Amino acid sequence: MKRTAMRITALFLAAVLCLACAGCNNDELTQQQFDEYLSTLPAEFVSGDSININYTFYDPAAYGIEEELLTLPFSTREDWDESMVQAQEIRDRLAAFNENALDASSRLTRQVLIDYLDRQLAMKDFFLLDNSYLGSYLGFQAQLPLLLAEFEFSDKQDLDSYFNLLEGSTEAFHNYAEMEALRQENSVGMSQEILDGTIEQCENFSSDENCFLIEVVGEKIDTLDFLTEEEKAQAKQRNETLLKTVFLPAYKTLGEELSALTGRTENLGLAAVPGGKDYYEALLWSRVGVDMSMEEVQDYLQTKLQTYLLTYIRMVQENPELENGTSGYGGFTSAEQVLDYLGEEIKTDFPEVPGLSYEIKPVADAMKDNFSPAAYLTMRVDQPQEKPGSIYINGEYQPSLFSTLAHEGYPGHMYQDAYFHTLKLPAVRYLVDCTGYTEGWATYVEWNCADYLTGTDAEYLEFEQVFSRVLACILSLGDIGIHYEGWNVEEFGDFLKQYLSIPEETIEAQYTLQVEDPANYLCYYLAGMLFEDMRAEAQQQLGNDFSAKEFHQVILDCGPTSMKIVQQQMEAYLKACAALDNAA
Repeated sequence: MKRTAMRITALFLAAVLCLACAGCNNDELTQQQFDEYLSTLPAEFVSGDSININYTFYDPAAYGIEEELLTLPFSTREDWDESMVQAQEIRDRLAAFNENALDASSRLTRQVLIDYLDRQLAMKDFFLLDNSYLGSYLGFQAQLPLLLAEFEFSDKQDLDSYFNLLEGSTEAFHNYAEMEALRQENSVGMSQEILDGTIEQCENFSSDENCFLIEVVGEKIDTLDFLTEEEKAQAKQRNETLLKTVFLPAYKTLGEELSALTGRTENLGLAAVPGGKDYYEALLWSRVGVDMSMEEVQDYLQTKLQTYLLTYIRMVQENPELENGTSGYGGFTSAEQVLDYLGEEIKTDFPEVPGLSYEIKPVADAMKDNFSPAAYLTMRVDQPQEKPGSIYINGEYQPSLFSTLAHEGYPGHMYQDAYFHTLKLPAVRYLVDCTGYTEGWATYVEWNCADYLTGTDAEYLEFEQVFSRVLACILSLGDIGIHYEGWNVEEFGDFLKQYLSIPEETIEAQYTLQVEDPANYLCYYLAGMLFEDMRAEAQQQLGNDFSAKEFHQVILDCGPTSMKIVQQQMEAYLKACAALDNAA
């Protein structure tokens, strides 16, 4: 009887569904099903106990994510393999939707997601090579204090999660050390030199007994309206106690555990480790988002280098004093002045983002030696437009930071991020990342930021920008030399000296920097040059009808994705422009 009743119920539901959809055509049904499927993906992309939840959503439950107490990240091989199976399943489900039945925005979303998952799946054979949480300046452990400083406390669950992160730091850091030991056993771990730099970062941070997080988090706790005054005092005391007795000692212990390891003797790039060259090629595809072969990239960069060098030489021949000039980025006395100025100046060439605001924050003293000159922290998916973004500055403001602030602020990362959020796309689009797209855009605008300066030495600024591109080509080719050709520091130095007058200690420091983060320069410079190529092509095709604002909007509307998709969108835009021109 029960089985019969279940059968009748199932048939009845099927009939009801058929009647409900009788007024819908197949395209409408497909669009609805696609939208519904997209709404389930945030919970598939982000686990409920991931620390990333706090930096991704204010209200995870609104996106179907059941938030648990958050933990520091760690992935076993089983976790890695499972994530790859899940990525394949999602990719296949997306591919099964008929793109011709979707609206234009959904077709792009489907294409972006499939492309993103394909590039993630390209990493599936590189668990040990890709699974490092450590590093002297870009490792997770080096960035964690800043992440905790930006932790959002929306409710008591967030506060409990923050304390859980501190309490779990000892175990998590032990896992990181164990993972590095496993990587060393398989000859793919850090070189001794980079291992020493990582140990130094741990020692630097753990030695600061007056941890900046005591004050920063304490001030946040004082503003929490869901706590009584007594609970605030207790929470502040708990924060200080955990930082001093657990979190700082966890860094000290991590340094000690890493000191017990022996890093790779030679400080060499990926070409020197098993599977390293294949991994480097996978990084070009997945992280940089470029579909070129390594040989094509080398030829491209060599051609660019020769072009920029000829321009550089010509400018020096015409005005030898250029090589002795000083920075033309003068007249500003603070980062805020620069950003406010750029925010106004770019309105002609970039779509406006109303209500965009920001905060400039200093990098804590204990982190200065292991931190970049500046950094922008991306917005949460559901972040209100009026809530300020955060830009960290390492040290005092200097005029030379002008281009860096263009890279991090207007019209770089902060502007790019804020614009993309104005599009109000499905939440999963904001969980997709492509470093080449984001850093390539910021590099492209940084190289051209001098266009927005007035009353300065235009010739020197142009010269400085040409030199920036020369240096970009050299460092990018050096990156390939280190990680694909197998250059040691002497070979790297010989290459640099063909073009630059550079001291030996600078060569060694630069070499180690590039060994630690393979393909990083390609994300910035190769991608930045490809954006410039797109602009040159658009200007050539459109002539006097070229609009910088429309060109930039095409790129920004893509959001983080591979260069292939951006190029396809640009070609569609140019084709539409040509059609309009012919119709006129």
